[in-house]
Amino acid sequence: MPHVKIENSPDLDDLFRSLPTIDHRDDSGVQKVVTYFMEQNGEQILAEALVIDVGRPRRFFVSIKQRDGEVVVRCLQITDLEKTEGVKRLIARLGLAILALREGASLGNTNLADQIAAIRGKVS
Repeated sequence: MPHVKIENSPDLDDLFRSLPTIDHRDDSGVQKVVTYFMEQNGEQILAEALVIDVGRPRRFFVSIKQRDGEVVVRCLQITDLEKTEGVKRLIARLGLAILALREGASLGNTNLADQIAAIRGKVS
């Protein structure tokens, strides 16, 4: 399951108020966060996402959850979503956006290192 962990990140309430719009378009397709939702119990943020790649639109939710002092960003496991390169890049972009919100935050464990490096190469 593609994921990014952010260590020393803001708490979920602060994060929810600060999350940026993501609307990235390039030759490979579209990666967009449509909107964010906070669960009533405050334990999880859901990002409604749209990725268009490989000629198909994919709508899904990304879970942003605080666990053991870090924030974990990953696909919500309620559907059998094909983890295309576009899906992986959207999760990586969202993780990097969260990372940028707090000085002193750092990347933790991830299986999206290649996607993060590619995005940073384009952003820098």
